[in-house]
Amino acid sequence: MGFDFIPQNSAVSTVRARCSWAEGYKNSLKLDLNKFRPEQSCNGISKFNLNNLRHDHSFLHEFLIYRMYQELGIAAPRAALARVFVNGHYAGLYSLLEQVDKTFLTSNFPDGGQGDLWKSRNWNFAGRPDWKKDIQAKTNESDPDTTAIMDFVGTLNRQTGSGNAGFIAEYFRMEDLLKIFAVDFLTRATDHPFYGIGHNFYIYRDTVTKKFTYIPWDYDQTFSPELEGKYALNYAGGNETGNPLIWQVLNDPDWKKMYRQTVCLVLDSVFNEDWIRKELSIVNLIRESVREDPGKAGTFPEFELLTDPEGKDPSSLAGFVRSVSVLSREQMRELLPDCFFR
Repeated sequence: MGFDFIPQNSAVSTVRARCSWAEGYKNSLKLDLNKFRPEQSCNGISKFNLNNLRHDHSFLHEFLIYRMYQELGIAAPRAALARVFVNGHYAGLYSLLEQVDKTFLTSNFPDGGQGDLWKSRNWNFAGRPDWKKDIQAKTNESDPDTTAIMDFVGTLNRQTGSGNAGFIAEYFRMEDLLKIFAVDFLTRATDHPFYGIGHNFYIYRDTVTKKFTYIPWDYDQTFSPELEGKYALNYAGGNETGNPLIWQVLNDPDWKKMYRQTVCLVLDSVFNEDWIRKELSIVNLIRESVREDPGKAGTFPEFELLTDPEGKDPSSLAGFVRSVSVLSREQMRELLPDCFFR
């Protein structure tokens, strides 16, 4: 992919630079194709995020996570890798992500995006008095319907500590939610709500099912090698004040069993050595783009080590998947003996 900066009053598109964490690295960018021509799109997508992968020296974290979600049937942004040229000069290899917006909702939900989409700014589902400032309406911005989300938050925080999470299924698409929890657990998505951070997700309530869907976002900080303590399958979601949604699900015996069954499903389908080796074939397509990238955060030898499909180094993607899947399968045989692995 390539593009040129054009005059702000052009009818084609605008490019907006997002914040960069440190001097010397390429900026993240947001590309809006329909800013001045509302019906303009590329393969049905009108807004793209170009992530500079500042925290991902393999260049593949987001690509792999969203591939997992695609195979698991989760409503999640489409992702690719893009060579970006600015004013004719190679700016580097970026993670290209579909924006979660009305176009995304229309493609993924039966109501055509007529419901309310919310983005967390630093919210962990706690019902503290000022919690509403921590979420931002992304559709129906001038008059969002807060009734359903306020009702859910109130019920959740009244029920927290009861050990009963059955009521959550009245509000959320639980099958999808459990799959996202499982992927976050296995990939060690340490800056996501599963591990106590209150950002990197959207929630959407569609007008047909009238249930919330949790939409995952921003996965550059994953595949963390730490394996002990709370990363075991008996992790109970921190504490009831950290994230009451996750705590409630993981402390209800029935839902905890379903969560573990979902982990079993993810291990058997997408989080295993065969799957990661297959997906790492993309390295052959991006190797030279990484080598030539003028603004990459890591080094090319580090990229080669991290993306080695044989996973000789334990810090590599394949080595990480091997270690975590072996550990998780061992725990699963003890905690859920009826879990079946091919």
